[in-house]
Amino acid sequence: DPNSRKLTSQLANFHAVSPDNILVTNGSAEAFYLLAHLFQHRKSIIPYPAFSEYEDACRTYRHEISFLPIGSLQDTPHFEVDMAWFGVPNNPDGTIVSNDTISRFCSENRHTYFVVDTAYDELCPRNESVKELQGRFKNLIIVHSLTKTFGIPGLRLGYIVADRQIIDDIRSLRPPWSVNALALEAGSFILENRNRLLPDAASLCAESARLQQEINA
Repeated sequence: DPNSRKLTSQLANFHAVSPDNILVTNGSAEAFYLLAHLFQHRKSIIPYPAFSEYEDACRTYRHEISFLPIGSLQDTPHFEVDMAWFGVPNNPDGTIVSNDTISRFCSENRHTYFVVDTAYDELCPRNESVKELQGRFKNLIIVHSLTKTFGIPGLRLGYIVADRQIIDDIRSLRPPWSVNALALEAGSFILENRNRLLPDAASLCAESARLQQEINA
């Protein structure tokens, strides 16, 4: 299924959007490179510390990159760039940018596309889902990953939720057969059994705290 029709339909139902607003990708990494390709030779801003693939993708497609500390992101009123990239929660430091802040970014910077990486969304109990903002802003691009939450890194499966025009433009850039049949089957299985497979984020965080205490001792 080179167009990932079944999984796209399942994801559209889950997110309550049209299938035209979704593109299934070979992990979130392919999504970042496709987006950087679409906006090649443009200006991007990346808060730091950040997942290295944002910068790598932008450099591959000759973006003019600027950086700012992640702590300054929420206080930034205007973005004089074409793209801004950040995670919610942010990898690796766990900073959370609120939905109200993202809404303000999109509303007050119509010329800037905001790429929000949600790879750790469901592993952070304090985080409010960016899913609530889908469909409200044409300049909001949300990249999802099934890799971290469901433990399938080797299968490489992610997807983009964005305005239909963005999805159409990206689709024309991607290589054929980028998502394999096993990954698609796994994605369908996850969507059909999501509640049963979803990890207990609170327990994971409690175990992390216990591990840190033991290491400190």
